[in-house]
Amino acid sequence: MTAMLLVPGLAADDVGQRRDGPDWIPVGSVSPIVERRALETRARLESRSPRLQQEALGMIRSDIETYGRASMRIAATPLVVDLLGLEYRILETPRGHSVDVPTRLLALRVLADLGGDPARRQLRESVRIDSDETIRASAAQLLASIPGSEPDADYHTVGDALLRAVRRRDSEQEIARLLTAAERLSGRVWNREYPPLLESLIEISGGSYSSSIRRRAMSFLEDLSER
Repeated sequence: MTAMLLVPGLAADDVGQRRDGPDWIPVGSVSPIVERRALETRARLESRSPRLQQEALGMIRSDIETYGRASMRIAATPLVVDLLGLEYRILETPRGHSVDVPTRLLALRVLADLGGDPARRQLRESVRIDSDETIRASAAQLLASIPGSEPDADYHTVGDALLRAVRRRDSEQEIARLLTAAERLSGRVWNREYPPLLESLIEISGGSYSSSIRRRAMSFLEDLSER
């Protein structure tokens, strides 16, 4: 739970009260201009227009440079997570509204730019539950591209996703991208022999995939067993 910060001239009894500003941002934690930008961003994300939603995500990326990553994590991460999570606890958007794939891909990249544990949790969630294989694989590769504070959680998420993709007979392109992410993440964990990952590698090695994918799976499996 995020601690509420006191600001000069604000009595302690008033901290929890509603004020003019985004209610997902703790009082006094960011500058007033960042609060205003957050409200503008929310309005665009609520539009249900892919063009306006992508504009909003572009605003966040540029604002990281202008106002700093720490402030933008507070102001923007909850909005992007809400957009991808489809729970709409912040955005006033009907449940069941579908955000298109290009917008979801951009949102994943914005989360990777923002960084931090809440952003990575959403990346893991997108790997687990997104309906589009491009999104799942992209989220996995973003997890692998930037070190995080919970490498085991990232590694297990990708290993589980790889096994699901094999069992569902998903495209070889998705399998290859998940395999790449798992290989990269394996260098960051203490116990690399995660059973679902090992199982997926065995199935790929003996499956009807291209020879290059089978060789990669066999090589990875041998590497894991040697350490």
